[in-house]
Amino acid sequence: MFLCHDEEYKETDADIEIALPVSGRVSVEDPKMEIKTIPAARVVSVIYRGPYPGVEAGYNRALSFARENNLESFGPSRELYLNDPAEVPEEELMTEVQIQVREK
Repeated sequence: MFLCHDEEYKETDADIEIALPVSGRVSVEDPKMEIKTIPAARVVSVIYRGPYPGVEAGYNRALSFARENNLESFGPSRELYLNDPAEVPEEELMTEVQIQVREK
């Protein structure tokens, strides 16, 4: 999973956080890493199926749904990778796109 803090797509120098789900007590000794709890959020969620370079279609659908329902997007977007590219063909990859929303 990753969280993208940029407001628009950036090919380079994107402000992203990589996240892994964990349970139980975890400690990290590398000062470049930290443990955070991702807060619950109201999101529009879209499952995109296909190669990673086409995931923009998932964002477009989520943002269209938000606009059509008078919702404002804000904060970091999230991508959750639901299967493994080493185990499934590229056209069967599934990515959940989440954008945080609130009433306008």
